[in-house]
Amino acid sequence: MPALALLVFVSYWQTLDQGFHFDDDNTIVHNPAIRQPVQWLDLWSDPEAFSRTPGAGMYRPLLLSTFAINHAWSGDRGWSWHLVNLALHAWVSILAVQLARRLRCRRFRLCARDCSSLCIRSALNL
Repeated sequence: MPALALLVFVSYWQTLDQGFHFDDDNTIVHNPAIRQPVQWLDLWSDPEAFSRTPGAGMYRPLLLSTFAINHAWSGDRGWSWHLVNLALHAWVSILAVQLARRLRCRRFRLCARDCSSLCIRSALNL
C-alpha cells in the first residue's frame, strides 16, 4: 500500500507549484461560500454555493466542505490544494485495493488494481 501512495506522489509532485486552472476561479478562488465564516448549512443545501457563475450550480456538499477546510488551512495557495487532491487520490486508490483484498476475489483484485491505477492517473486532472 505505501508503494501505491508513493507512486501517486512521485508521479505528480511537480504539480505542487502550479496555480489554479479552468473553473477554479469560480469554484475556489472567488467563491464566497468557502471563505470564513463558512455557512455550512448553505454548503450542504444550496447547489448555487458550488460556483459564483450564475446557473453553474451543482449539489456537491462534500467537495465544497473539503474546499472550505482547505481554504481555512491555506487560503489561496495552490500547492496546498494540489497536495490535498493528491492525498485524496492516493487514499481512494489504497481503499480500492483494500476492498478487493477483503472480498478475496481474484477478478475483483485485478479490477481494483486497474481502478486504482486509473484513479492515480486521474490526479493529472488537478
